[in-house]
Amino acid sequence: MWRAKSERVNIGELHPQLRLALEKAGVLHDLLFGKPLIVTSGNDGRHSRTSRHYRNMAIDIRSWDKSELGQLTFHVILAQLAKEYDLAIFDERNRDKAPHWHLEIAD
Repeated sequence: MWRAKSERVNIGELHPQLRLALEKAGVLHDLLFGKPLIVTSGNDGRHSRTSRHYRNMAIDIRSWDKSELGQLTFHVILAQLAKEYDLAIFDERNRDKAPHWHLEIAD
């Protein structure tokens, strides 16, 4: 189970492979934490000029709403999903303004 942070998050045309990974991540997140996984960005917001976000091939998901142990646990789950769905995961939890994980279709 997952949901967008707000109506401004554009995830309507996600790459099918990324959508499948998100669906599975959402189910696992709900089982572990009893709440939906929050997608904070899709094809919207500010990203680098060549970002895969603008091609519906990347999403950002919230990390700060979990304990340190919860974050570590979910990071391992995301790493396994990345392997299973041929994604790249970038750990951007050290960002002061908006800590998150970035998932994108791998090359």
